[in-house]
Amino acid sequence: MNHTVDQMYSEWASMLRGFSKMNRRPHVIRTLTISMLLLSLITQYGCMGQVMRNAATGEKFSDLRASLPSPADKHGRLFVYLTTGGANAWNTYGDEDYCTVDSIAYRILGETFWYLDLPSGEHRITATGVQNNFLRGKPRYLGENSLDVEIREGESIYVHMNKTGLYQYGTWTPVIVDAETAEKEMATLDFLAKFETGITVD
Repeated sequence: MNHTVDQMYSEWASMLRGFSKMNRRPHVIRTLTISMLLLSLITQYGCMGQVMRNAATGEKFSDLRASLPSPADKHGRLFVYLTTGGANAWNTYGDEDYCTVDSIAYRILGETFWYLDLPSGEHRITATGVQNNFLRGKPRYLGENSLDVEIREGESIYVHMNKTGLYQYGTWTPVIVDAETAEKEMATLDFLAKFETGITVD
């Protein structure tokens, strides 16, 4: 017992001597403090990103598909989805950007999907470089890459946003995908409930 107590006191004394030495080296304390702050910020950012993603998304396509209502008369359905850019250890929210359908800006998020019911006829989708400033009077631009699609009454069309390059410097290219392939790829993707921005892009 006495041997154990002696060891405990010895360890405490060693710890105190260590702190005493650190006090004589302020740069060590600064380095440790900055490291702890950075670790705390990274942890909080990661948690916040996951919370934001959970709030913005809903059911997976495989669970939601059977309950989707049919398009209204003289309307067809456009699905937009992304199979890359999902949440990871460094970016727990996922890659976010914007696309346009005709002149309206919509949010896109990695490994999610959403859909719009549109009037039958020709529609244009753009992506990459969409500028949708929320401030009035600021410039707004359509995307650099565009795709024209024909919406047919009662039918669905599927557009995948192909991603190339790194997150901040990457490009999105809208590509039409056949229904069978698209629905397989979309099966495990989350529905992006908060995809509408209400912003008109000139």
